Amino acid sequence: MELKKELRFKLENVEGEFKVIYSPFSLKVYHNDNELKRKGRKGYEVTTVDGQKEFFRITADITFSHIVEFRGEKTMLEEKLSTLEYIIGGIPLLLVFAGGLFGALFGVIAVTFNYNFMRQHDNIGSKISVALVTTVIAFILYFIAALLLTGLMQLGKG
Repeated sequence: MELKKELRFKLENVEGEFKVIYSPFSLKVYHNDNELKRKGRKGYEVTTVDGQKEFFRITADITFSHIVEFRGEKTMLEEKLSTLEYIIGGIPLLLVFAGGLFGALFGVIAVTFNYNFMRQHDNIGSKISVALVTTVIAFILYFIAALLLTGLMQLGKG
């Protein structure tokens, strides 16, 4: 299951290419293959062609789509999915209700996988099939992990 995704983009008046590599709990930004470090809320610092220092930010919206914000403009780095794709791909988020934060961990990983898969494939049948299989696997793994954790807690009490 591939959870890492790479996005490439350019910024106006900044030489070179940028790359974002992300997974559910990690985001790294590169400029000309050199990793950039985030400078707090300002984001990532770059030097424009005229030598000025400016900042840009990478954010993700509620649709799990990444956006670059530079000079007050927002640019989508990923295509939006259809409403049906968001609903089907987002089913694993129901694990939040079953297992709170622990369930959310499994749900977010599964949803990220689903949405990445859906952005890369056109066949609606394969999108639905993969989303349903991923959802079932996420629920099974959550329940196994919950049972193991409960068992370990019981052993600690005994």
